[in-house]
Amino acid sequence: MRTNRGGRRPAPTDERARSRRRPAKRGIATKLVVGSLVTVVCALSGCGMNEDEKPSACEENEALCPTSSRLATDVACDCRCVAGYAGLTPTRAFEGVVSACLPPDLNPHTSPPDRREELDRIPSASLNQRVFKYCSENVASFLDDLIEQQQRPRDLRAVCMGPRIRCKCTTTGARDKTPACSSPCVDRDCDRENCLPLLKVGGGIEMAGCSCSRVNACGTVTPASSEPPICLNRVAAVLRRRVNRKTPPREGAGVRRAPVRRQRLTTV
Repeated sequence: MRTNRGGRRPAPTDERARSRRRPAKRGIATKLVVGSLVTVVCALSGCGMNEDEKPSACEENEALCPTSSRLATDVACDCRCVAGYAGLTPTRAFEGVVSACLPPDLNPHTSPPDRREELDRIPSASLNQRVFKYCSENVASFLDDLIEQQQRPRDLRAVCMGPRIRCKCTTTGARDKTPACSSPCVDRDCDRENCLPLLKVGGGIEMAGCSCSRVNACGTVTPASSEPPICLNRVAAVLRRRVNRKTPPREGAGVRRAPVRRQRLTTV
């Protein structure tokens, strides 16, 4: 007969108490294992994020897309990003305008000469839809990977785990023409030196601190090396940020700010 540490034979009541405690301990251990597995699954799949994944009306029907100009070089993407593990941690939403240059197949100034005639032949409705999808697919995917890379803790970067981000972008159409987007941008990977954190306190997305065009994280490059880079219009981002500010400057404020390089934003 097995005895306890003091040499006393366990009483029947002690045996019954232990038998009642064992299932509870096993239950706690099971919950911990299941919780760990759920965390891993959420890190990989995002747990849905409670975001509406249905395609927009424009994505389903090109006749319902906002109008874009054939002479435009820029597009303002209205983006909303949700961060966190749905069901495990509180999710937070961030909103902002991402000013991006149109890619060469939609940009009359950066399109190769042998492709410009093809650009001119695109039906207007198809052009409108392609501009919209550039925001909803290309820019949104770029934001997903870039923000995840920035938010991932250092000790989890090797296993590519961290808060999941889901961004959804739309646009009211491309109608701006600027010098910054009339020539190709410098193609460089995003890192801490050329891209400040995009998510800001208060729920905003700020792209003015980024001068990069690709995200290289966890062995995946976004956009792929075979695709054109995402060229961000930093000057337009600053101008739109100032226009969207609702708080008026304080009277008598004597703080001198660094001048912002002017850029002509022409509507075409």
